[in-house]
This record gives sequence, structure tokens and C-alpha cells, in this order.
Amino acid sequence: MKKAVMPVLVATALLGSLVLTTCATTGAASGVSPAQKYFYVPAVGEEFFGTWVNPELRSPVYARKLRCYAWGLIEWYNEVDGTVYDGRGTSTIVEKWTDEQGNTWYKNFERWAHEDAYGNTVYNLLRVSSDEQTLEFIWAGAGWPNPADMDPGQNTTYVKYRRQQ
Repeated sequence: MKKAVMPVLVATALLGSLVLTTCATTGAASGVSPAQKYFYVPAVGEEFFGTWVNPELRSPVYARKLRCYAWGLIEWYNEVDGTVYDGRGTSTIVEKWTDEQGNTWYKNFERWAHEDAYGNTVYNLLRVSSDEQTLEFIWAGAGWPNPADMDPGQNTTYVKYRRQQ
């Protein structure tokens, strides 16, 4: 049996959070002000969704290819040309913002399956370049990483991908 690698992107992923990701509510129906959102409601065309690859990546922890779906599923593949996923997970976009350079940032909570166990959790900080061709992320096992930590030279959880066309 293949062992799944930790999802790189930890992006919008699997079935458990699928319901939360696609059925999110602002609370307006329950009498709460629309300005008081409980969590981010992702658009179908989020910059983060799509297929991301890094053929040069050689790591037992990170996948070479990620597929991030709009309904909350993320699949990762050990090989760029892989057609059968090596791991799956769910992800929920918690927050989104754009910086002064036009890059899009996400706080993304991920729960994924690894070695036949579901429930491992990761807090991801993602940055999609303004041209939407580069995805960078860092992660932590507890609590959100700081945007200042998005440094490939200083942070051991840093990973970079290119959008696959």
C-alpha cells in the first residue's frame, strides 16, 4: 500500500469539510447581521482552486502535485503525471485578503487522511501570486502561521508550486 504524503497545499479539501465549505452561511438567515460572518464563503472561482505542481520537489512530506477543488476536496499526488491520488483531505478557507502587490492570501484549515487515518489537522497560510501562476504556503500544527514567516530561507514548512495548465 502506498503511503500518502502530507498535503502540500492543504488547500480546500475533502468530504468532511466539504459540507462546511460549500454550505457556509453568513448567519443572515438566523437573524445575525450579514456583516458578522462566521466564516468565509468561497467563490467557485477562487484563485486557490486548480492544479498546482512542483516537479523539482523531492520530499517525503510534500507532494509534487495538488488538486484543489471548489467543493472542499484536495488531492495530492507523489508524481506530477500521477492520475491516482496518493492522499486526500478536506479544507475550509477561513479568511481571504489581497495585499498591496495584488497577491491573494488565504488562511486555510485542513483535515486530511494519512496512512488510513483521517483527522490530522493543519493550519495553512497560502499566497497566490497576482498573476495566479504561483502558489506558496506554510503550515503549522496548531494556530495560524504569521505572514512574515512566508520565507523560503527561514521556514522549513515553506513550499512553492506553479499552476499546471
